[in-house]
Amino acid sequence: MHIEHIIYSTAVAILFGLFYRYLTGRELSWIIILSAFAPDLDALPCRLNIMMMKLAGEDHQISRIFITHGDFHNSTVLILYAILAAVLLYPLGFKFIDVFVFSAIGFWAHLLEDSLVFSNAYGLLWNLAPFKFGTEVYNKNFYSIADINVLIWGFVFLGIAITLRTICERKNWLNEMIDTDRRSRRE
Repeated sequence: MHIEHIIYSTAVAILFGLFYRYLTGRELSWIIILSAFAPDLDALPCRLNIMMMKLAGEDHQISRIFITHGDFHNSTVLILYAILAAVLLYPLGFKFIDVFVFSAIGFWAHLLEDSLVFSNAYGLLWNLAPFKFGTEVYNKNFYSIADINVLIWGFVFLGIAITLRTICERKNWLNEMIDTDRRSRRE
């Protein structure tokens, strides 16, 4: 699913960057792409726990770690992550609100992508509602790393995003999206 996250979050970054640049004159779209992987950080403790259980063998009882994959896939962690990213990047000269918004959009993009492909994926609104979202269309069939249908639609979405951005800005917007925009820094 990582390939799909890169493609979809890049498309979201391109479109949202266009909108945000139009409103504020600033853009930090690269944060959206990086933040799209933040919800999966909860997989690290799970993998570490599995490795420890294998090393200890069947004789030893190691308790399961309290964090499981999917625990970070909700709106509460989204807000906490966006605040943390903004606090960490503020001393580097980035505006708090810009980092907060772009981090939240990137995190949200991941949650949306997962809800589109997994059946009852995660409790996205965990703190607001007890139910889970999902559509169950994901099937690893592209070299066992991606779903070909999700991948194709991701490329279509990315193509549309690139085309719209190019039509609207009619300039070399890609370099500005990749380069940290000096106008996004605090003055």
